[in-house]
Amino acid sequence: MSMRILPPIGWLNVLLGLVLGVGGIVMGQPLTGGILLVSLVASGAFMIWLGSGWDQPLDDAAELYKYGRPANGQVLAVEDTLLSPDGTRTAKLRVQISPVNESTYTSTRTVALPGGRVPAAGQQVTVKFDPNSKKNFVLLEENVQVKDHVTASMEQFSTGLKA
Repeated sequence: MSMRILPPIGWLNVLLGLVLGVGGIVMGQPLTGGILLVSLVASGAFMIWLGSGWDQPLDDAAELYKYGRPANGQVLAVEDTLLSPDGTRTAKLRVQISPVNESTYTSTRTVALPGGRVPAAGQQVTVKFDPNSKKNFVLLEENVQVKDHVTASMEQFSTGLKA
């Protein structure tokens, strides 16, 4: 279940809690009505709170390095390479990003180049991207092949059999 469904379900809980709780109190069952009111409204408020902070896009490159999802990428174009006064080299890259078990997509963004090395068009790179805002990505220093856990396990298993 997607976390985006939490706020609407939370509001539904609040509404049901109010209706059932007030209805129970009016019908002469104050204990039952009070329990329904408090429990459904409280659980609904918790679901609204939990869902409101979910799926927020990552704001900056530091968050992308820390929390981004790794993926394989291929540089399609390199433009506007600049060297800032603090020694950081940036370039506008168009990258085809291939996340594991997801559709491939293309994103264009100006990013910092790790190690100051400018990638060439056609070069394979490893990126970290924001799954909630796929246009955001950063390049990683090391270039590794990102695989799903089943493929990685099978490769380890098959190399263990050969040894």
